[in-house]
Amino acid sequence: MFIAALFIIARTWKQPRCPSADEWIRKLWYIYTMEYYSAIKKNTFESVLMRWMKLEPIIQSEVSQKEKHQKMVMITLYVRQQERHRCIEQSFGLCGRGRGWDDMGEWL
Repeated sequence: MFIAALFIIARTWKQPRCPSADEWIRKLWYIYTMEYYSAIKKNTFESVLMRWMKLEPIIQSEVSQKEKHQKMVMITLYVRQQERHRCIEQSFGLCGRGRGWDDMGEWL
């Protein structure tokens, strides 16, 4: 009975997941909007504006780090592909000075 209850709880339990970009933007926009309207009510608009201005470079640096990482991954994949082609060419004797078999029947 206890095991059956655990299975039911596990099935209905909401699994944690990473939010999508749209959800993340909606959440930030909601927070920004609520802070904006509350600042207008309190007449403290400048402090909210300064807080968001400080947050902007942080977000931009996170985006640039992600782009740098993606570029490095692409470069790494390209280099590996080139190495793989070089190994294939060398194993079949398709590159370099010595191609194929020599007169003695040995691989160059």
